[in-house]
Amino acid sequence: MLQKKFCEDGPCRAAVRSVILGAMADYLVSVRTTVLSVVFLAARTLAACSEDNGCFLSRSEAGDLNLTSAPLIGTPKALPLATELNLRNLRSGQLPVSGLGDGGSFTEVVQEEDQSLSRLLVAIVTGEMRQCVLVLVFDSSFEGSGSLKQLVALPNPKQLVKVAGPVDFEKVLWSSFSCRGYVFLLSDVTPLLTFADFGDYAWDYDGRYLIIGSSKSELQALSSTKKGRKTESLAGVVKYPQRGVWGIYCNQIVWAEGVQRLTTWQGSKFTTTTPLYPDLLNDLHGTSLTVVTFPWEPSVIYKESKKDGTQVRYGRDIGVVETLAKVMNFTLTYTEPPEGELWGNKLEDGSWTGLFGFLERGDADIGVGNTFVSNVNGRLDVVEFSSPYDADVSCFLGTRPPPLPRWQRILYPFQLSTWVAFLVGLLLSGPVLCFLARVWDVRNEEHSSFKSLLNASLYTLGLHLREPQAYLPSRRSTQVFVSFLWMYTIIIITGYCSNLTAFLTVARQPPSIDTVKQLYASGLNVAGLGYFFGKALQLSSNQYLRGLAERYEVHTRYEDIWTEVRRGTAVNLESRKTLQYLVTTQLTSRGVTPMRIIKECFSPHEIGVTVQRGSPLRRKFDTWVLRMVEAGLIEHWFLDSLRIAKKDAMENQKNDNTKTGDGKEDTTEGEEVEQVAVAGVRSRSINLDHMQGIFFVLFLGYVASGLIFAGEVVMGRKHAGGDPGFD
Repeated sequence: MLQKKFCEDGPCRAAVRSVILGAMADYLVSVRTTVLSVVFLAARTLAACSEDNGCFLSRSEAGDLNLTSAPLIGTPKALPLATELNLRNLRSGQLPVSGLGDGGSFTEVVQEEDQSLSRLLVAIVTGEMRQCVLVLVFDSSFEGSGSLKQLVALPNPKQLVKVAGPVDFEKVLWSSFSCRGYVFLLSDVTPLLTFADFGDYAWDYDGRYLIIGSSKSELQALSSTKKGRKTESLAGVVKYPQRGVWGIYCNQIVWAEGVQRLTTWQGSKFTTTTPLYPDLLNDLHGTSLTVVTFPWEPSVIYKESKKDGTQVRYGRDIGVVETLAKVMNFTLTYTEPPEGELWGNKLEDGSWTGLFGFLERGDADIGVGNTFVSNVNGRLDVVEFSSPYDADVSCFLGTRPPPLPRWQRILYPFQLSTWVAFLVGLLLSGPVLCFLARVWDVRNEEHSSFKSLLNASLYTLGLHLREPQAYLPSRRSTQVFVSFLWMYTIIIITGYCSNLTAFLTVARQPPSIDTVKQLYASGLNVAGLGYFFGKALQLSSNQYLRGLAERYEVHTRYEDIWTEVRRGTAVNLESRKTLQYLVTTQLTSRGVTPMRIIKECFSPHEIGVTVQRGSPLRRKFDTWVLRMVEAGLIEHWFLDSLRIAKKDAMENQKNDNTKTGDGKEDTTEGEEVEQVAVAGVRSRSINLDHMQGIFFVLFLGYVASGLIFAGEVVMGRKHAGGDPGFD
């Protein structure tokens, strides 16, 4: 009709026919060129496509066809080229070609692979992430794909994030209180690799990850990044050359590098029933983990072996890590921070020294040494802590004031108010007895000795001293008075004598510092190792503790602290159990110590195993640490450490002591100190040093009687005219 309408004559129709035939010829040439290009490229790269490699067809941004090869795992030796198509590259190219061998049209291949991938993703999510919040991260190549649509249609709560570069991954919500699954559909995983190798933040180390669109080598690169090597539940899907066949790989984290194949997806099912997110930490296959620690009694104690002279470690914290090594099947390699660094301090550039520095840099996997579960100085920015296995408080250690003079011990059974009442009663008893004996004694019934004030006073004094008296009162009034006086003296003297023995054998300490307020008022400095306790004082809500923070002194060696404490110019601030150990094993001689722990403590804290930030070991450690606590192993290791250390200290002290000829320690009576040990007071015989108070009283009696005797001699000479004789 067109020809009839526009070209009525023959030449015109011939021209139109020529144009149409020319266009058809050009189209056929174009199609032939396209097919030949594919065949040429296939032939050119066929040598690179070995039995372990697949050939991937794609179109570049300029429209050129590319045929490349990449490693494939588990592929058969002979595969049709049409089945060796990488879905990631096909989706980005959208190649509208056909006739690619016996596998069918290009569009059919793409649709079939997309459907197979969709079934795979739905199977993984419904089987492994059914109760999880889904985070779907995709790029432009997967936008609008059937795989993404199938995932969006699932009932899980979800977040969708489209990414084009590493910065876009910061849009992801990387934390959740419940299970969280992360599915990455990426045609290019390079941005993800860049993001995963930058810092430890913005990542959910407890989440479950599934990577789509990567090769095995790219999965291995992801598992080697800073975040990837600490992520236990990391799986990836790799396309195999066969249609509808995909390989599933998982991370190996601690006990091996790279990834390992778990199972294969063929068409619509897995070839095995292997869990896609296995527990990789139940058995670490003897992997060597590095533990950074340092001597810190009683948590970590170093001792030289008597058998071969090698250095062995024991203590509460060593017991914890060695038990973890046994139940999780890994070996321990110990290392130490440089001398004086201990736990470490935060530097101006944000990095850390000491134990925390080793964990921050990745030089160690585990850190122990009485580490407090705390965020002081920003510790949680570089490390994480396991569940606590012990608790403690921060206390002050100071010098014990010298005991009161021994001669005062006879006064200790009564307080001052009791002594005043006792003396008043003693002074009044004699005059009252004399008064009752004299008044209304018209018949002269009462003994004459009671009518003398001096004799009556001596009589009542004898009753107070339990001394039997030769005379008894005769009158009713004096008899009643003396009867009550007997009861009074029996009770009060019995109470005095029952306490006297204890006070004679045990030294009495003068009033000492027991509260933080008293410590602040004393003006003493506070000495501690590192900056931790200084920060704890500054952050306290107690005004006196904040005041002590201004007098806090930082030290790196305990010997320097002890020098100041013994001098009486400072107190040591440390955890209570550490101070108890030091007092028991190193600051005690023959059962007595010059040091004491101030009663009022502050800042209760918990103690746990320290690991790298994001370390997968923490979750498994939590489980086993709680079992150790429930079994009572923590307290057992602590008490065992005290027992061994105390035994070693006694042996060392015994070897260092000067020996006499018979092998006994050379001690004098003045060196017989009070045997106040940790377990209690040991019974000792009462020696002259204990009884010096009563001999002091006897000496005063000699002096007083001598003075009175001298006075009597003088007065007698005056009355006798100088005759020194006595009647």
